[in-house]
Amino acid sequence: MMGLASYLVWRQGGFERQAVPLAVYGVQLVLNLLWTPLFFKAHRLDLASADIAGMLVAIVATICQFRRVIGDLALMLLLPYLAWVSYASALTFWIWRHNPTRPTRVKAY
Repeated sequence: MMGLASYLVWRQGGFERQAVPLAVYGVQLVLNLLWTPLFFKAHRLDLASADIAGMLVAIVATICQFRRVIGDLALMLLLPYLAWVSYASALTFWIWRHNPTRPTRVKAY
């Protein structure tokens, strides 16, 4: 649904006429891409929480920008994504706050 929304915006003039909405969309995609390695690989729950909070802001900004171009269809297409990321944000923050930071191990030589 995200892809369809971005396509419908792009179709209204491409990158030249829709640079701001598509750039905001790109920002939330980058934040989305960063969350997984921060959370699962690096185990940086603090950074993952900050990232997903920024993602929520970027998704709301994307919805606002897309609504200017394609109307309420943007809200209908992106609301499930916003709901899912809101839930994932609550889980991420809860996990971060309820799991103590592990001390760094010093390698013995």
